[in-house]
Amino acid sequence: MKRGTTCKHTFRTNVDLTNATVFVTYQQGKSIILEKTNDELEIQARKIIVNLTQEDTLSFAANSTVTIQMRYILADGTADASNKVTINVQDIIKDGEIAYVAPTPDPEPTTDSTTTDTTDTDTTNGGGE
Repeated sequence: MKRGTTCKHTFRTNVDLTNATVFVTYQQGKSIILEKTNDELEIQARKIIVNLTQEDTLSFAANSTVTIQMRYILADGTADASNKVTINVQDIIKDGEIAYVAPTPDPEPTTDSTTTDTTDTDTTNGGGE
């Protein structure tokens, strides 16, 4: 995973988690850096998708590892956790979020039906000399 980028992490399970309370936790060293819960996750029955923002990935220290684990509890009280997954965090050259700037559309060509005559005409002496 590269810092300052958006990325997606997908967890698959053999349990339907549609009505579960789910946590996905990101740890560096002994510190919890980030945790996403139900309203921040895409829960699709047996698949959990975590969409990380630029801000999220910038919160990780570069050139180190992050350990990720998904945990859940079902309505009947059954609780479980995934195996831990360790990924590398790569640094970027320029730190900070990238601002999106929408492209400016080309201006519409204008059609002007009036014309301007730039020829000077002397009308003080009847138009002639």
